[in-house]
Amino acid sequence: MIKPYLYNNGGPVIMVQIENEYGFWPEFTKIPCDYAYMSYLRDLFHKLLGNDTVLFTTDGWEFVNCGKTENVFSTVDFGSAVDPVAAFKKQRERQEFGPYVNSEYYPGWINRWEMPYEHVDTKQVADTLDKILALNASVNIYPMAGGTLFGFSNGATHAKDGAKDFHPVVTSYEFDGPITEAGDPNEKYVAIRNVIGKYVTLPSGGVPAVAPKMELPPIKLHPIGSIFDLLGASVSSHYPHTFEELRIAHGFVLYSTIIKYRYTDPTVLTIPNLRDRAQVFVDKEYRGTLSRTQEIYELPIRVKPDSRLDIFVENQGRYAFLDVGELKGIVENVTLGPTVVTDWNQYLFYQNWTTSIAQLEATPNQNRTYQRSIPTFFTGTFTLPNVKTVNDTFLRVDGFGKGVAFVNGFNLGRYWPIVGPQITLYAPANLFKPYPAENTVTLFELEESPCEDLGRCLIQFVKEPVLNGPTPHM
Repeated sequence: MIKPYLYNNGGPVIMVQIENEYGFWPEFTKIPCDYAYMSYLRDLFHKLLGNDTVLFTTDGWEFVNCGKTENVFSTVDFGSAVDPVAAFKKQRERQEFGPYVNSEYYPGWINRWEMPYEHVDTKQVADTLDKILALNASVNIYPMAGGTLFGFSNGATHAKDGAKDFHPVVTSYEFDGPITEAGDPNEKYVAIRNVIGKYVTLPSGGVPAVAPKMELPPIKLHPIGSIFDLLGASVSSHYPHTFEELRIAHGFVLYSTIIKYRYTDPTVLTIPNLRDRAQVFVDKEYRGTLSRTQEIYELPIRVKPDSRLDIFVENQGRYAFLDVGELKGIVENVTLGPTVVTDWNQYLFYQNWTTSIAQLEATPNQNRTYQRSIPTFFTGTFTLPNVKTVNDTFLRVDGFGKGVAFVNGFNLGRYWPIVGPQITLYAPANLFKPYPAENTVTLFELEESPCEDLGRCLIQFVKEPVLNGPTPHM
């Protein structure tokens, strides 16, 4: 795929990276450097792209040792809080010749649910960039434009100190960077542009204008059914299967079993090392939530023989760095008191969302009623104004708790405004059908909503994003 676009073949690609921050791996896993692996990658890339292709690696400036490979150019990465002179000194220790290069200069940082917004000071970013360019170094601003983690494509991180804790990334990958999710320049863009203008001649035309955004009247939603209305074929097993054993990468699994024995009142349900979040139901009544991010793996519940126990497990995102091969779902035995619970039916919720929504809408059932805390689909329709141009917009779901949003069947991603920091979801213009066509917006609400009173069951598309909302006190 890359070869036709190489500089040698008349294209724009001047260098190809063979690994990403491999030097961190031995540092945090205490596994020795695997130079044979790195050499294998070098040889494979040369075989595929030709021996005259410039290959490179990038490593955190303090962890360059294991990343170095003979005949592969070594670069470093660092953010605005690091002294460029010290960082490039580390690069020179491993790379005797060639330019100083920061392959990932961070203008902001990744944001995680339940954690305060990661703001990086604009002046600090500009000042450090100025120091980098004053050294005649090359720099890649990563990311100049971050984008959006639509669907279930968000990842998760460890703590900054390399600890094993788990922090799911928000839907926005805006990163506090110089270009917003919607492609607009901001003050950080202007500051970076001004610094670059000290070293090269800037193109004419100035800073691009911020594009107009669209606001619509509130849209009324109504419930069309819960997960218990969508139970089809299941996968049976003696012990619960992981997502990987069930052959799904993302989404949700409903683990269901019938209680066989008599237990104490209450008895403790335990799901060790749950990955990642689970809502617990007894006879379809909500009993509580288990959470990996809060390290809550036990819940006292009341059960009796022949009760139905349902555990609805969400994969909140896979580690994007280190620990990339971990399993998801229920990964160890479930216990009630001292007893291992067996004989499970597993229902998969991971794709064909549009089909599921259509199935609920096409089969109205008077017995379906909205019950708070049972994962439920809500939907509503709307028509755009009769205008020539449809613009980008942002979805607010005030009053709803946690879930996934869809516009005309497209998965905008996860919302979780009750814990922040992200409050709005970016909705690009191309998702909408122009006037007079009917549009549909659907929420798969997992936990709570204002819809016990249908008059308050409202969402709205607005002009302004909110990514720096309040977060829990910790």
